[in-house]
Order: sequence, then C-alpha cells, then structure tokens
Amino acid sequence: MGGDGTGVDGEGTAIPVRFPLGPFRPDPYLARTRRRALVRELAGFPSDLRVRVVGLSRGELDTPVYGGGWTVRQVVHHLADVHMMGYLRFKLAVTQVRPEVPAIPGSAWAHFADARKGAGIHASLVLLRALHLRWVRFLRPLPEEDFLKEYLDPERGAVSLEVALQYYAWHGRHHLGQILGVSRGVMDPRRSEGVREGG
Repeated sequence: MGGDGTGVDGEGTAIPVRFPLGPFRPDPYLARTRRRALVRELAGFPSDLRVRVVGLSRGELDTPVYGGGWTVRQVVHHLADVHMMGYLRFKLAVTQVRPEVPAIPGSAWAHFADARKGAGIHASLVLLRALHLRWVRFLRPLPEEDFLKEYLDPERGAVSLEVALQYYAWHGRHHLGQILGVSRGVMDPRRSEGVREGG
C-alpha cells in the first residue's frame, strides 16, 4: 500500500532493523473502540514524527534508517507522499464504488530532488500536520458502514477502509521505529523547538 513492502527477507522472515514492527497484519474485524483509537493515532502522528526529528543535524537526517536503505530525510518525505495518497484513497472509496487507485511508487519518489540530500524536511512536516488534520476530520464522523467500503489496489486487490486505516497507522509506527533507531541517544524527545536543519 505504501511502496515499502511488508518486511520479509528471502525466506519469509521479518527483518527487525528494516521492519522494527514486523510485517503488517491487519485484524479482520475492528471494534468501534479500536477504530477510534486508530483515528486518534493518525491525529497524533505528525507530532510524534516531529518529536523524533527535532534537533537532528543534516548528517543525521542523511543517515540511512537501515543498511542500504532510505535516509531519515527520505523517510520523512516518503511519509508525506504516501499519507497524501492514503487520504485520497479513503475519499475515493467513500464517494465511488470500488475505485481503482494507482500504485504508489515510493521507491522511485524517494530518489527525486524533493526528497534527497539538501531537501529540507520542514515542508513535509507542515504538510503532514495539515493533511492529518483534514484526514481525521473526515474520518471521525464517517458512518461505521463506510469503513467496509473498498478500493482496488493494483498490488493487493480489494482493500477495505477498515484494513486501510490499520495500514496507515502501522505505516506511521513502522517508520517512526526506523527513525528512532537512528535518533536514539541523539536528541531529547521532550524538546519543543523547531527542526535544526533548514528547509
């Protein structure tokens, strides 16, 4: 769904550094309380991300989150890209009957100039904050039956909004876990000033 796979090696084993949470495994049914908790998680995600990248230097932002992988900088921009697409997928699924949605070429997008070395992360942090505000405002009053609506993903087939909600919450946690692996011991998460790296 997000272009970064489910995190298994050639033998089907979860890769702990690259995939700190293991592969995405959705629950087949969500209780209303669990759905509300996931929406709250989406609401808090931009702040959680900001806390983890506040104070990182340019060098730290350009550190790969795992061997041979994307840098912290690329992950921040990737999160903005993929969550924008996620928000649109939700709205399409609610307003159309099983719409076909495009694949998200996250690997290709991570190598464009707007995501690579020198591309400040501030714009993506601001974008995520505004995007998640809109997304949560859309989700909170959504009737329960609308979460059973589906879109057609070219890689995964029919995906219900109930599963998609779990995925995008997991996607955020997954990348926060990667970033934490890089930033652990580098910054105090209680700091509240802006990102040190320009952008």
